[in-house]
Amino acid sequence: MSTGTPISAACHTPSGRTFRRAARERELLETDHDVLVTLHRFTLATAEQLHQLHGGAAGIKQTQKRLTRLQAEGLAELVTLPQAGRAKAWHLTAAGSAVTATFPEALRPTAPAPSSENPAVQHGREHLLDIGRIHAAFVTDARTRGEACGPLDLVPAPELPTGAEVYRPAAHLAYTAGTGDERHRQRAFIERHRPGVGDEQTAAQLAACARVWEQDGEGGAGRAWERRWRSFPRLLVVLVGTGAAQVRPVMADLRLAAEENTAVAELLATVPAGAARIEDLVQRGPSAPIWHSLGARGVRVDGAVGGRGAGTAKGRPERGPPRHSATNDYESRWPGRTRRSQRQEITDTASRPGGTRF
Repeated sequence: MSTGTPISAACHTPSGRTFRRAARERELLETDHDVLVTLHRFTLATAEQLHQLHGGAAGIKQTQKRLTRLQAEGLAELVTLPQAGRAKAWHLTAAGSAVTATFPEALRPTAPAPSSENPAVQHGREHLLDIGRIHAAFVTDARTRGEACGPLDLVPAPELPTGAEVYRPAAHLAYTAGTGDERHRQRAFIERHRPGVGDEQTAAQLAACARVWEQDGEGGAGRAWERRWRSFPRLLVVLVGTGAAQVRPVMADLRLAAEENTAVAELLATVPAGAARIEDLVQRGPSAPIWHSLGARGVRVDGAVGGRGAGTAKGRPERGPPRHSATNDYESRWPGRTRRSQRQEITDTASRPGGTRF
């Protein structure tokens, strides 16, 4: 009697097609998992935003099918938002929220504590959708350059203690930029600013950020943030409801409101900070020269977002060439330019429409 593999078992040996199908199913489950985490973090997101973050090379119809399947499973729901131009957006159902709350990514230490207040009420639906647009713009732009900015690399409304108070930026972005030997961590705090109605609110946010920046470390040694980051995150203010012709006066008003606080003025003189219209961010990408400096006249804002020169180890401007200066970051991202030409371009772009590269 033969002791080989039974014919029945041989007939059921998985084929290459079966393995490919199983791999595809695992990929679908992983993507569904990430979509649920994104909806958990952002509260609201359009199908287009979710496709930019998770769709990969597939067409948007595949993303729509995925969302329809999650809806059929009772995990997500499509709603129309009259307050946001009747935009259609997805959000988690109660069942979807309960399932996603068990995922490790939903329990990140920098995420906000659960609140009894609905985030859509607390922040406004347009605010939530704009944060999704900002994140999608960064992810799309990074992918074109072969950088590792993923769909879970932005955390909306994290909580950063500043002693008795807490700083809650609109979002905290952190990802690995560059390729090869030039890979480095990028960090930025992102704020959303609506001119005319949000000057004081944005100035208050920058004041809270300044408290994080100047908070003393344990025993008065250095700064507290040094134990968390190698350099302080850059500050990016995204302008909404702002026409191209309005940027100059809007920036002037924002600087006046921010620099009334001496701590904010010192922060802006040290940490690269800039503002850009959300339309430019989405259409041209964050690596384009769209940023306008928030710092005092003559302060350079260069390099990529959150680069290695975004603040020194002691939170003070360095004298002479620092080991990880913003200029060095700029050289690594735009090779072939001399330091003199870089500085000239920084001076020129910071004073004209189109702004500065981040």
